[in-house]
Amino acid sequence: LKTELRPLGVTVETNKRSEITEEDDIVLTCAVSRSNPEPHSFRWYQNNNRVGEGKTYEIKQIQPERSGSYTCEATNSVGAARSQPYQINVLCKFHNPWSSTSQEQGPYFQSQNLLLMLFFKVGTV
Repeated sequence: LKTELRPLGVTVETNKRSEITEEDDIVLTCAVSRSNPEPHSFRWYQNNNRVGEGKTYEIKQIQPERSGSYTCEATNSVGAARSQPYQINVLCKFHNPWSSTSQEQGPYFQSQNLLLMLFFKVGTV
């Protein structure tokens, strides 16, 4: 006799294990450790706003404004369960505007606050 269970152990998994930099492609997967019957639908939320459906959620060429808290919700005929929030912080690419040969690059984190970095060329007039 199999007991029916709502989805349990819902987690967000990702293809990225290191820093996420703007313009990266990222795939989030909704993993469920136990469920009977299997989930028939998955919903994705960013900062509690619904953004997609399906077992996976793909963001191509991610931008800093997509930083935030992501959760997935798995549903079967018994009930639904939501994952713990998975935080994504998108790092900005940085290029030195004064040198086309410079290897000086970020990434730098962009948050709600403005980070202004100024570089000056020092020389004689």
